[in-house]
Amino acid sequence: LFPDKPDLQSKVNLLWNKLTDQGKDNVNKLLGDLTPDQQRPILLYIYDIAKENLKKPNTQLNLDTNTITTVINMEKNNKLEDIKKIIIDGKWPGSENENKVVNVNVLFPDKPELQSKVNVLWNSLTDNAKDTINQNIGDMEPDQQARILLYLLKTIEDKVGQPGVKVNVSPDTIQKIIIKDENDELGDIKNVIITGKWPQPEKEYTVKVNTLFPDKPDLQSKVNLLWNKLTDQGKDNVNKLLGDLTPDQQRPILLYIYDIAKENLKKPNTQLNLDTNTITTVINMEKNNKLEDIKKIIIDGKWPGSENENKVVNVNVLFPDKPELQSKVNVLWNSLTDNAKDTINQNIGDMEPDQQARILLYLLKTIEDKVGQPGVKVNVSPDTIQKIIIKDENDELGDIKNVIITGKWPQPEKEYTVKVNTLFPDKPD
Repeated sequence: LFPDKPDLQSKVNLLWNKLTDQGKDNVNKLLGDLTPDQQRPILLYIYDIAKENLKKPNTQLNLDTNTITTVINMEKNNKLEDIKKIIIDGKWPGSENENKVVNVNVLFPDKPELQSKVNVLWNSLTDNAKDTINQNIGDMEPDQQARILLYLLKTIEDKVGQPGVKVNVSPDTIQKIIIKDENDELGDIKNVIITGKWPQPEKEYTVKVNTLFPDKPDLQSKVNLLWNKLTDQGKDNVNKLLGDLTPDQQRPILLYIYDIAKENLKKPNTQLNLDTNTITTVINMEKNNKLEDIKKIIIDGKWPGSENENKVVNVNVLFPDKPELQSKVNVLWNSLTDNAKDTINQNIGDMEPDQQARILLYLLKTIEDKVGQPGVKVNVSPDTIQKIIIKDENDELGDIKNVIITGKWPQPEKEYTVKVNTLFPDKPD
């Protein structure tokens, strides 16, 4: 509504993002046929009368049709002239942008890696983006500013730090991140701040551990568990020493290493720093035909003692008192291939139901656009499940716990004909 007035745009964005779904429907119904020039003063006036409540965290505004109709009539009767003057001026009265700034350089005084990251982010933004951020979070506490900026960085990381490239950020983007922060939905950002380490992109390895046993899910789950529990140095060592070997050589070597390490691998929050001496020793054992027992296991396709028939996820009773979530996991399960179901049973069948529930909901979140399609079956690799297990152990499943507490699955945002997010493009207040 305000493409060249970012101060005013931020106001209508705040209003819009705080409306209930019913409130948005009411706005859409009653203002949808009006021109943008009519919509602007009406929505700004509603912002004005509601602004004190809008600024409170965890609040929503159920805007009723009577209120909207009253303001529409005020606009028709030329009773919103003060608001129209504000629109001409382009700034909300009392907005003191010069005093609302994010002191980016001191957000992480004792965490140099994160401080460097937000500095790179800030230097990659357009002046308009910086103004938008200052306007929307300049008066917040530094710890909240830090969370919001790190989450913003996570969403646009591929664009920042490029020579000669400046990134713009809309008021709507910032407002949505603020709402996510208020609802504790910023994923692993809090853990990132605690550790002081920015997540590194996964390296490309020449040893394709994830596809060593494509038709033997029991054995695939074993080497996946080994791989996902290795330190980065351990993975580098495997890649260096096994990268030139054939898959037929790699398979028994990695399964043997799994065998000697399996008791530690199954413990939560553990990592294995696999050294080159150990790997070299097992390589020599393979060359000297001393891994014949492991090769027999590979032919059989199952690890000794694996009782797959007893390891199942009882999907139908994961959420006995939360019908919406129960329906969601049922749809997920019915959308999976038989191989995917076997993979899931093999990897999480012996876990407690509450952990199974978290893992399946997170899986659903990652593939939701594929499930529930007529005639479509979705496959899931053992590596995907293992990575979700690791995330669960590290409490990195984002808002899944909140979803389980509320019993409600997040709804996709509706499309509205009233384009509130662009009412004041050059007036952020």
